[in-house]
Amino acid sequence: MPPRKKPAARKKRKAPEPEPEAEPEAVEDNEGAVLDTSEADLKARFASTKTATEYAQFHGWVERCLEAARADLSGALFPVFAHCYCSLVDEGNTDEASRFLERWAPSHDDRYASYVESLRRASSKASSKRDPFRKRLAKSKFKVCLGKAARDLLGDFLIRSELTAVLRILNNFVEVEEEGLKGVARLVDEDVVLTEVALGVPTRSELETPSGLNVPDFSTPYGASLLRDACRRPLQQATESGLVSRGRGPLDALKPTVLGLCIVGGDAQRVSCVQGSDDTTRCIAGFADSTVRIWRPDAVEDDDKNRRPSKPLAAHVGGVSSVSWAGGSRYALSSGNDGAVVLWDADAPNDEGEGAPLQRYAAHADACWSVHSPSSSDSLGGGRIFATGGADRTCRLFSTDRTRPLRIFAGHWSDVTSVKIHPNAHSILSCSRDATCRLWDVRVDGGGPLCARVLDAASSELVRCDISTDGASACAVSTNGMLHVWDLASGKTTASIEAHAGCAYACAFSACGAAIATCGRDGSLKVWDVALLQAKGPAPAPAFSSSTSDRPVLDVRWTPGNLLLAGGALLE
Repeated sequence: MPPRKKPAARKKRKAPEPEPEAEPEAVEDNEGAVLDTSEADLKARFASTKTATEYAQFHGWVERCLEAARADLSGALFPVFAHCYCSLVDEGNTDEASRFLERWAPSHDDRYASYVESLRRASSKASSKRDPFRKRLAKSKFKVCLGKAARDLLGDFLIRSELTAVLRILNNFVEVEEEGLKGVARLVDEDVVLTEVALGVPTRSELETPSGLNVPDFSTPYGASLLRDACRRPLQQATESGLVSRGRGPLDALKPTVLGLCIVGGDAQRVSCVQGSDDTTRCIAGFADSTVRIWRPDAVEDDDKNRRPSKPLAAHVGGVSSVSWAGGSRYALSSGNDGAVVLWDADAPNDEGEGAPLQRYAAHADACWSVHSPSSSDSLGGGRIFATGGADRTCRLFSTDRTRPLRIFAGHWSDVTSVKIHPNAHSILSCSRDATCRLWDVRVDGGGPLCARVLDAASSELVRCDISTDGASACAVSTNGMLHVWDLASGKTTASIEAHAGCAYACAFSACGAAIATCGRDGSLKVWDVALLQAKGPAPAPAFSSSTSDRPVLDVRWTPGNLLLAGGALLE
């Protein structure tokens, strides 16, 4: 037999090399842009879609609720909207966040315009980290008033719908109150500590004994022998001013006698602010063309020289935003869009009448919206100190003998629109477009100015504020026509009422403290009974109301004799 051949050695087959993992395909959208479809991106998109969908479901449910419960539940919508938008921005879904904002912002613009505008500014991760409003949202809570029926409905809905994002926001960033302003969410700063503040006007005995009065103790660089002397001057009995002094006693504030100061002619179209003096002998007005003019309303009819206004007095670069008499009817202050404050001498002669600038103060880096000095020479600090508020979000305290501020108060989240010096000269009240008022203690030095009170009840930007003559209460009006009243000792809101249709321009306590006068864009002048405002029950009607279509009222204030001065323009 032939020898058997050895079988040929089998070649080992190489194991197939693992194919590389296929990279995620890039999908083109309709416009040719390449969209990433990685796993992380898909998760992010799912989360963003879930957040937006949950808010849409929550918003739709509130709108479908019975009217009685809807009024309460609508207050919870804005906190959820704001934090849903912030979560989309923080996750990097800027496009989705932008669409979300444009879709739902219009439903909140009427009550939360300033907050919505702040959210628009924080449209990316980088800007969110620097934005002060975003920092405030992270550290603060919204207070929402919900009745028992509304709370029960909300609880049942959240359990049935399993809206986890909405539930997390309501648990972490919303505090429910049983009493308060319904349908409105108030953003409250948790780091504000309620401290003791000196309220009321000191008595003569306290002033005669300096040890009995906590007088502002300013160090030498701040120079305030001026302030110290002002606070230690004994109080004098308030004099009956202007028309009241002509053989009559103080007037009834609830049945007011109104003296109207109307700017007529071509100047009426440009007037931006106007104010009469306590003795009703002078009127000062500021104009959009950067000028100031002074009148003598008490001049007799045949005294043409005094009845005519002074020539346009120019010291600002830009429109004049606010005017205030300082310590009588001779000196006045004006603030402008150029950030400056000018001190005027109404008695200084000039070529065409009276009035001349004495001093210019560089008050703010941006526009200065408000200036205030105690208008009576009998007031503490009257004619010696003044406060300002501006677009740089600060409130500042000045003395007339130096150009640099004695104090700078920072803490508002938006423009400071109005300031008032407390009757005891220890505090300054400011209001802002952030919908809060703050009470600042000017006595604090070294450790920084102290914000002693944050007064929050407003749902819209605040325009003007005032303090009662006894120093115990504060009031403010807002762009949505609301009037708010607070008790300064407790910091609690004592009244909130819709005073005007549209923006309100000014508010002022009467000398007796029994009434508050307000005016607004609707052309009306109203006087409110403080006792009725603070009583529980339905909203009271005004004790006095006057309205006109061709004479918008820009300013209201009371003289020490309860004469109501209303300043405005006569439009032809």
